[in-house]
Amino acid sequence: MSFQYVGLVPGLPHLLAPRAHPDSTALAAAMGRMGDEMHAAGIRRVLYFSTQWISVLGHMLQARPRMKGMHVDENWHDLPGVDNIAYDFVVDTSFAVNLGQAMTHADFSTKLVDYEGFPIDTGTIVADRLLNRGRFKTGMMSCCVYSDANETERLFKVVSQATKGDAIPTALIIVSGLSGRYFTTEIDPREDHISSPSDDTWNRRILDLLVRQQVTTLDDLQPEFTRQCKADMGFKALSALKGAAVFTGDRTIRQLAYGAIYGTGAAVVAIS
Repeated sequence: MSFQYVGLVPGLPHLLAPRAHPDSTALAAAMGRMGDEMHAAGIRRVLYFSTQWISVLGHMLQARPRMKGMHVDENWHDLPGVDNIAYDFVVDTSFAVNLGQAMTHADFSTKLVDYEGFPIDTGTIVADRLLNRGRFKTGMMSCCVYSDANETERLFKVVSQATKGDAIPTALIIVSGLSGRYFTTEIDPREDHISSPSDDTWNRRILDLLVRQQVTTLDDLQPEFTRQCKADMGFKALSALKGAAVFTGDRTIRQLAYGAIYGTGAAVVAIS
């Protein structure tokens, strides 16, 4: 087994906001429990794949050994309590090199990044703050906007195969949302909810199919879900999960939380 644990989590900064909406509070708490589960299971390294780290010319891997600083989100910089988000990553550089070599060998355009002040995305930082708490080494992969479902699935097959021979127990954390229809006007955070009843219905349907591992139906519905709900990055998370071979029958998929973040759909899903 390449990844001993796989998670699907949201990555919006509202999860770190004090006095947040109950949905955000529940999602953040579920991510905290996920991190504890990973630690108890012996996980020592986390590979983050965040749809907020966007790349255009191929795929990037973080290779700087230590990334520490303060982050200001480009969209939610005035969100009370999270205008500055501290981060501290210990990156497994040899793991990044190995993944990069495997991806390049498989004809993926791949680049390792290593420079001071690299702009780590909000999703990766939020996920790490809630999951890690200094317990795991990390790896980070970008999300190429031009990789379609088939290429994304093939990419994660390559990444999974490259991880299989590694002695360090590793978790794959996909940082992504479900429906992506944000409120377009300012709302009172206490009144947050899924912006469309139809989106809510779709989100719950997709989550139910995930838990029941109905991958053929998920494949069939992915294009329509994306069109109807503006699914985050075309619901590329499904292709990553397929490439990571989580729908094999010997895995347990659990929904730990579901709720709204500024009108969008978000879920915490654990696969072990």
